[in-house]
Amino acid sequence: MSILTKIRRNTFLKKRAQKIERWLKSKLLGVLVKSNHGAAVVSVQDMKDVEQILIIRPNYRIGNALICTPVIEFFHSQYPGAAIDFVGTDTTKAIYANFPIRTLYCMSRAFIYRPWALLAMIRQARKARYDLIVDATAGSVTSLLFTRLAKGRYTIGDCVRGQQVYDVTAPMKTQHVYDMAVPFAALYAKEARRRPSLILSDEERQHAQQAISDSFPSREVEQIVGLFVGGHLDKRSPIEYWESVTVALANKGIPFAIFVGPEESQYADRLEAFVGVNGVVIRPRPLREFAGLMSKMSCLITPDSGPMHLAAAFDVPVIAVLRTSLSNKFVPQGEQDISLVHPQVDEVMVAVETALAHSVQTEK
Repeated sequence: MSILTKIRRNTFLKKRAQKIERWLKSKLLGVLVKSNHGAAVVSVQDMKDVEQILIIRPNYRIGNALICTPVIEFFHSQYPGAAIDFVGTDTTKAIYANFPIRTLYCMSRAFIYRPWALLAMIRQARKARYDLIVDATAGSVTSLLFTRLAKGRYTIGDCVRGQQVYDVTAPMKTQHVYDMAVPFAALYAKEARRRPSLILSDEERQHAQQAISDSFPSREVEQIVGLFVGGHLDKRSPIEYWESVTVALANKGIPFAIFVGPEESQYADRLEAFVGVNGVVIRPRPLREFAGLMSKMSCLITPDSGPMHLAAAFDVPVIAVLRTSLSNKFVPQGEQDISLVHPQVDEVMVAVETALAHSVQTEK
């Protein structure tokens, strides 16, 4: 295990590293803003002959990467003949398979000690001579630096520290994280999707269906409840809580699948002891395979997490089990989605019954 992975999986070290990173980025951001010589103030109607677009949204977490997908979809619909390139990360690049992206630039945490690789990437982007560069972050120093050095004909992004640094300003402060594409669409007087997307191939869908059939060989299942027991830092619930939820699901006789990621794999055997004949534990697997299985769930019980956004991408009803009401800004808010703050296990079971009943009505 690398030193960076050890830091990411240790709550104390991760928070300390994040604090140092924020301080350094704040200082660099201040330098970039002060060195800004003034962006050309134009409207999107003034932008002519947009044939090459670069969208920048580097993030290493699955959820944060997913919520940017409506931005890609919007600019593809707005400029259907344009080539779209995207700046993401090496840990989330699988999310963007099958999207209309020509070139996917991947940021890496390894750039910390390999800065020449970052400079080479920026040089490649600069050679492309983009007509439009879109910063889909809200004041990211990495995105501002990339935009500044890539030198597009036009740029769109948010103000930074109250100063306009892009040609067209798109205020990125929204009430909900799923509204990321809305400020861009508003510039064109258009609407945008307010839910993430993930595009599976036919082969991936078939593989997921076969995996579900193999997991429940003794019967044909029509509805499956998904349960994800992970979560980021203080968004996690104790494993004892999830054991109680597992027992309640098993007692109801509802087919269910417990998803565990790499950070929760230590609990897989422990949870497997509680699933009975109705449940299975799905251990860590590649992201797109994980996503395919998620798409087959009738609903998903989950904390505020990346898999929560995966479920939303497939319009799978989410039962969000939250540690704080502040997480509601990140929770899917569709008609079938349910948000619970510090719920008792019986409240979760009521939500499951509601979600499954709604699922049956929808199928009819």
